[in-house]
Amino acid sequence: LATEYAVGTGVPHGWDEEDPDTDDCDGCPCGGAARRVSNHCCAALGAKRLGNMAVLRHTTLAASSETAAGGARAETSLDCVVGPFWPFTLCVTYPLILLVSGALGGGFFPP
Repeated sequence: LATEYAVGTGVPHGWDEEDPDTDDCDGCPCGGAARRVSNHCCAALGAKRLGNMAVLRHTTLAASSETAAGGARAETSLDCVVGPFWPFTLCVTYPLILLVSGALGGGFFPP
């Protein structure tokens, strides 16, 4: 996927290629842990990597009729993509939304 879409030069193309000790979050302790969880889960799910995004589902379309310098190439349709901070969304944001709205709903409505 990285050859079809624009991906930076310093970004690894696979989940196992990234250095787990890389810290680009300015010393945030959660950044490295979230990255390791994301790498492990995405590799276990068989997700492809596109930059720092995880492509959970993609469809390969018919080969393009236009031939480029490298010959005919297939086009890819991205069906389900999650961002680099999906562990935070899944483990912090969604539980906060559900707990706060559940507590408020349970407190305002009579049994």
